[in-house]
Amino acid sequence: MSRQSLPKLIVQAQQLLTQIPQHPQYKALQFYCDITLGDFSQFFNTLQSECQIKGDSHPLTPISNANRLPTASGINI
Repeated sequence: MSRQSLPKLIVQAQQLLTQIPQHPQYKALQFYCDITLGDFSQFFNTLQSECQIKGDSHPLTPISNANRLPTASGINI
C-alpha cells in the first residue's frame, strides 16, 4: 500500500470539508452538534501550519481563504 505524506492527506481532508456542507444529503440532515465542520477545518489548518513549521519537505497546497469554513465556536455549517 502506498502511503501519502501527511501534508497531502491534510490538503485532501480540507478539500473534503469544503464539499460536505454543500452536499444535498448533508443539507437535508439538518444535523447539529457541539463539534462543527469549522472546528475540524481549524484543526487541519493548525496541523498544516505545524507541518510547515517543522520543515516538512513536501510542498502544501492550502485551500484558499474563500473556501475555508468559518471557525468561530457555535457555527454549524
